[in-house]
Amino acid sequence: MATKLTIGFLGAGQNGHRPGARFRPRGCLPKEIIAGDCVGCGAHRLHQRTGAKTTVSNSDVLKFASVLILA
Repeated sequence: MATKLTIGFLGAGQNGHRPGARFRPRGCLPKEIIAGDCVGCGAHRLHQRTGAKTTVSNSDVLKFASVLILA
């Protein structure tokens, strides 16, 4: 049985939200992506552009994601 791909971005600040807005593997839905940003503004922009989940807690990203991208 295949594991569902979930992607987490650690750091969705000024530069981190840009790759997240463009990076979406084929078949990966916005609900399968989460971005963490301790300030919150970059994550908010990513959510607005893609519908991805966002958080201000990196530990939430670590719990959710099967693949991590350091941004």
